[in-house]
Amino acid sequence: VTADEIAPGRALRLQTRLNGETVQDSHTGHMIFGIPKLIAYASTIFTLVPGDVIATGTPSGSGHFRNPPRYLNSGDALALNVDLAATILAAAGVSAPPRMQGRDLAPLYLGGSPAGMRPPWRTEFFYEHPTITNIERIPSSEALVRKDIKYIVWPDYGREQLFDLVQDPGETTDVIADPAYAERLEQLRERFARLKAASCR
Repeated sequence: VTADEIAPGRALRLQTRLNGETVQDSHTGHMIFGIPKLIAYASTIFTLVPGDVIATGTPSGSGHFRNPPRYLNSGDALALNVDLAATILAAAGVSAPPRMQGRDLAPLYLGGSPAGMRPPWRTEFFYEHPTITNIERIPSSEALVRKDIKYIVWPDYGREQLFDLVQDPGETTDVIADPAYAERLEQLRERFARLKAASCR
């Protein structure tokens, strides 16, 4: 989406759906810092290129802050914001760049599969977040996330963590040193390394 396609000051609607239910509904007019200011600030830290995604906060309604709290469970439908760019490109008939990790969401809502069947979808994703301002404020992080487990690396501190998202959806107990997870941890480390290498091509 280029700047000329969005009128200055236009509020863009933001929605999150979990298993078909709307759990967040807001618009960019409620943001503390507007989109132009966020882009200007991010540009002072690193060079932005087409396809980059700037991760900001989230509207009210996110799982931990709901009453009662509501977390994603194994088997929930999971769609990422990064999929929006790939979906828009596909709708325009444009191929996504090789480095773009998002996928076209259209098959999930346009149908085309037998009744009650969903097309194959992702079972994991890799992400990288840069340091924001300094490592004391928000340090950089990299992670491999699946519906049931999360392996995260903190490069600035040379530290890694592992969370069992089924037993611990709030990510309060690090099981990186638990022998019961040793074999799974090695598999995750290997997969993480492959995905990280692929993202740098």
